[in-house]
Amino acid sequence: MTKLLYLFLMIFSLHSYGGDSKGHGGDILLCSQTNERFHNIPLDLYELTEKFNWKLSADFTLTDVEIAKEVLKTFQNYDQHRFLQMSKNLNSFYKDVKWVNFPLVDIRDSGDYLIPNSCKLEQIVNQNEKLLRGNKKYLINKDLWLGLSHLSRAVLIVHELIYLSSETPTSEGIRELTARAFANRMVDLSYNQYIALLKRSHFKTFSYSGVNLNLTKTIFYNPSGQIRMAKAIDNSIMFLGEEEYPLPASDVHFYLNGAVKEFCSYKPMPVIILGEELQGKCANHFGHYAPTVLYKDGSIKSTHI
Repeated sequence: MTKLLYLFLMIFSLHSYGGDSKGHGGDILLCSQTNERFHNIPLDLYELTEKFNWKLSADFTLTDVEIAKEVLKTFQNYDQHRFLQMSKNLNSFYKDVKWVNFPLVDIRDSGDYLIPNSCKLEQIVNQNEKLLRGNKKYLINKDLWLGLSHLSRAVLIVHELIYLSSETPTSEGIRELTARAFANRMVDLSYNQYIALLKRSHFKTFSYSGVNLNLTKTIFYNPSGQIRMAKAIDNSIMFLGEEEYPLPASDVHFYLNGAVKEFCSYKPMPVIILGEELQGKCANHFGHYAPTVLYKDGSIKSTHI
C-alpha cells in the first residue's frame, strides 16, 4: 500500500508541475493589485526601468516576432555571427515550442534580483533538453503566455534566443543584454565592455570582423576599446572576399578600423609573384605561427611561401 501511495504521489507531482529545477528559462512577475503595472511582465522588462533606469525603445504596434526581429538588429554591428544565429532561431521560434498547460518548476537561475513584496516570480519558459523531445527547444506554460502582451512575449523571446548559446548558471547577464537591446543601450558599450558582459554571462565565443574569437582566452584592446588581438576558435571560418579560410587556434591581429591585420590559416592563400601564382601560408615553428599579414583592404602584404 505504501509503495502504491508513493507511486501515486510521484505521478501527481509530475502532472502538477512541469519539468525540474535544472535548465535555462524566463520568469515573469505576478503581482497583486497594489502593483498592477508590473503584473504579467518579464523580469528583464521590470529591471529595464526599475534597476537600470532606462527607457523602453520598441514599436508597440508590432507583433511579438516583429518586435523581436527589430530588437535583434541592435546586435548586428557588435556581434554579426550571434545576430545571424539568433535571427535564424527567431524564424523557427514557435515551431520549437513545446506547450504545456500546467505550472513549471522554478529553475532558480535568476541570481540576484529585487522585486516588490507584492510580486512573485513565476517560471514561464524552460530550456532543459531532458524535458524536450522532437527537436523542441522551449517548454512554455501556454496559459501564462496567452495572458502576455506582444511586448512581453517579445522580451521573453529575445531572452531565450540569447540564452540558447550561453552556459551561464544565472540569467543576470542575459537579462541585462535583453534590457539593453530593448532600451537601445547597446550603443553605450565599447567592445571591451560588451565582451566583459558576454564573459559574465558565460559565453565562450564572439564574432569580430568575421572571425570567431575565443572568449576564454585573453583579449587585448586598443586605448579606444577596439580589439587589437585575440585568439581564434580552432577550425572557425574566416572570409576574405569570396574565399573561406579555416583558422587554427592562433592569434589574430586587427587594425583600428576592425580589419584583419595578421592571421594564420590551414588553407594556403594564392599569391602572385613575378607573374607566377604561388601558395602563401603561415610558418609553424615548433607550435608558434608566423602569420600572414594583410593591408587594410584585405590584400596580402607578406606571407610565407
